[in-house]
Amino acid sequence: MIQNLDRVGRNAVFILVLVAAVVLVCVGAGTVVAQSAPTEEFSKTYGGAGDDWVLSVAETSDSGFAIAGRKDGDVLLIKTDSDGNEEFSKTYGGDDARSVVETSDGGFAIAGLTSGGAWLVKTDSNGNVEFNKTYGNGTAESVIETSDGGFAIAGQSVGAEVSDAWLIKTDSKGNVEFNETYGGGVEDTALSLVEASDGGFALAGRTESFASGGEFDKDAWLIKTDSNGNAQFNKTYGGGDRDVANSVVETSDGGFALAGNTKSFGGIDEDAWLIKTDSNSNVQFNRTYGGDDGNLANSVIETSDGGFAIAGSTEASGVRNFDALLVKTDSNGNEQFNQTYGGGNNDGAWSVVETSDGGFAIAGDTQSFGARGRDAWLLKLSGNESEDGGGDRQGLPGFTVVAAVLAILTAAVVAVRRRTE
Repeated sequence: MIQNLDRVGRNAVFILVLVAAVVLVCVGAGTVVAQSAPTEEFSKTYGGAGDDWVLSVAETSDSGFAIAGRKDGDVLLIKTDSDGNEEFSKTYGGDDARSVVETSDGGFAIAGLTSGGAWLVKTDSNGNVEFNKTYGNGTAESVIETSDGGFAIAGQSVGAEVSDAWLIKTDSKGNVEFNETYGGGVEDTALSLVEASDGGFALAGRTESFASGGEFDKDAWLIKTDSNGNAQFNKTYGGGDRDVANSVVETSDGGFALAGNTKSFGGIDEDAWLIKTDSNSNVQFNRTYGGDDGNLANSVIETSDGGFAIAGSTEASGVRNFDALLVKTDSNGNEQFNQTYGGGNNDGAWSVVETSDGGFAIAGDTQSFGARGRDAWLLKLSGNESEDGGGDRQGLPGFTVVAAVLAILTAAVVAVRRRTE
């Protein structure tokens, strides 16, 4: 009789252990951590009576910020300290700056537009010009410093009848090493690029030449090249309406994340859009963010926790004004927070970086704050609390379930021991 009880007890413990393992796996797979939106540390505007804006932000090595855009019709570069206080503000002629990076020598590289076409300006750490180069008829939308100390620029090469996506690779002095275009017979453009871990490049933008829909349809577009600009693959994403990828990053798993806007999927109007692919451009997930009003995603980064942050703008419900938008997701694109910033007029975010303190910096423009008209705008947001420091867990109540299972297992083991004594 006692042996039978022992056998029953051991079987019961085995079954409970099996159930506990299944529950723990389900908890791990099903729990989504919802973070509270970060708090605003500062909001600074830069500009005068005219229209000024910035389209790009970089955190600098001294924990300050560099923002680039347009002031009174000229290319603009502003350097701030870590609190957003202006250290210098420089204009360089031209028309508009679309992208800025801090370079390895402590200076800055700015890509933009001038009457001569695509434009690259290299400055020292104080904003003084070291060189400026133009590259023919077209636009420079994004610039990076490459691993060999040169630069790569993505944009649009404009011809008499067609426009192509454009990749320019230069040496450290801005001299062209190669110049490649990608496209078909209609309008195509590259809006963002990264240097990939294999030494090649990934460009994101939009294509009309290779769109999957009918006339006037545009698709989001990802092009991967080798280190010499030779295309390795060319992939489109979209439906029967207008879709675009405004920003691309290579992810820590070797794939890519693209952020943009879609009218083919999501709500009634445009929605902010995040696409995650593997290293061969195959879609792993495809998420939209927004409701029936317009939502735009202009910039994406992979965050230190493996998730993503997207900056853009959103139309206030029932009001034809836009607010700046920041969406934070987990690694699977599940929304953790969605926060807007702005006032009673049009405001927008064009670029986001994760800062060294775990927060975010957002650059854009505002008509709600600052001087009259449109002003350049820099927002600094705090970091979020860690998962065990305040994040709300949604889905299965993970820690409660684990505690209950452990309590049951302990009771079962104690009961079996008593029977065998």
